[in-house]
Amino acid sequence: MKRKRNRSESNYVRRKINRWTRFLAKERDWDYTFMLEIEYMKLRQMEEYFKGSDTFIGIECVRRDLRICLRLLDIVMGKDNLDIERSPLKFVPFKEDNGRKMYKVEGASEIISYRKLYVNIRNASRFVKFDFNNPNMDESSEISHKESLRLHKAWHLYNLIRTYRMFEWWD
Repeated sequence: MKRKRNRSESNYVRRKINRWTRFLAKERDWDYTFMLEIEYMKLRQMEEYFKGSDTFIGIECVRRDLRICLRLLDIVMGKDNLDIERSPLKFVPFKEDNGRKMYKVEGASEIISYRKLYVNIRNASRFVKFDFNNPNMDESSEISHKESLRLHKAWHLYNLIRTYRMFEWWD
């Protein structure tokens, strides 16, 4: 007797194949962000799986770690919105020695507005070479260095969680 095909199962497989096809269509194998996007996609799928199942004792820690990793990857890949608005750069034309028309930037881009960004700077020297205790520091450079520090710390913490906690996710 022929077994009746479970259509919901085949739809799930088809959706999964279509998701990977769309994802791989924009393949940029020279870009590290592509590898991070693959990890992000797989972590998101794991999070969805573990939301609906209580497979073992301690699943709450795994769910928490997955949420943290996804948030850290958002920071590393620049998907989080800091609402930092910069003034436009002014390009001034000039002629090079050989007569070619070139452009140079007049002044630096200024930060117009931003959301208050808190980053713990006590151990900043481990990640960036910048003195946050300098009283002569202007606000614009402080914000850009805090952004950089935030990115480095997120990357470091993501790799720590991956290194020491990932094995527990599949045990």
